Amino acid sequence: MNKVTSLGLRQRLYLLLGLSLLAVSGAGHATVIAGSSSAYGVSAEATLDLPILPDVGLSVGPLPSVSGSAPPPYNNSAQVADLQAGVPGTLSLTASVLETNAESNVDGMNGVRFASADATVTDLDFSASTGSLIDFATLSLTADAVGSTAEVQGDYGALVATGDTTLANASLNLETPLGTISVALDAMPAPNTIVDVSALGLAGITLILNEQLIGGDGIESRDIVVNAIHLMLDVNLLGLAGLSGDIIIGHSEASLLAVPEPATLALMGLGVCALCWQSRRKAAVSFA
Repeated sequence: MNKVTSLGLRQRLYLLLGLSLLAVSGAGHATVIAGSSSAYGVSAEATLDLPILPDVGLSVGPLPSVSGSAPPPYNNSAQVADLQAGVPGTLSLTASVLETNAESNVDGMNGVRFASADATVTDLDFSASTGSLIDFATLSLTADAVGSTAEVQGDYGALVATGDTTLANASLNLETPLGTISVALDAMPAPNTIVDVSALGLAGITLILNEQLIGGDGIESRDIVVNAIHLMLDVNLLGLAGLSGDIIIGHSEASLLAVPEPATLALMGLGVCALCWQSRRKAAVSFA
């Protein structure tokens, strides 16, 4: 009889503990505990292998690079004007203005929060040329404007990632003594658009527009990376030169990390208490 009475007291204590946890937590809300984002306008690595002359290399960026991590909230930006890189007429990359922004309102408080980034490049011109006046080949990527955005917003259990790319008058071009062939690029390409460049007659070119990589489970975490233009090269320019490279234009990324509301944690604690109560009850019955 004493054992049963003692068990009853323990049951009450466990239940009171669980209810106390729930009361302390109150209504509660989930919390986004961390946010980060970053962006850059251009990152380029390329090599032009000429048959007689020394190889020509190009290495740019990432620039202008901007980033932030919250809390506390941030709103950062960077800009580069009049980018001139490489050797004009051989292997070069130019742009008039490059702008990047990164922002987040994550402050450690409850509720919906966001992290975002964007990148814009105007008057882009990437060009690789064999340079011969008699027999030449020039491959170029040009655009009046290139832009990308990446954002993650929401709360615990409902984190959503969105990305976007916009292009203005963008094209991939091959110029030879016979003329110029151009592949026009969509102004608002769908995510992970692989461009058909077969019209150029060159193997070894991979061009992806609005490249998006999304990670996380959407419950506790979510992240997204967006590359407006991703050009990968391993090509022979009509037997006149070899061209290899990896060029990214308009890169932006964002991420959020969230935890559940305190009330949910309290209910989990109450569940553990109930399990303990049930196991001890069975033990008491076996002693009776």
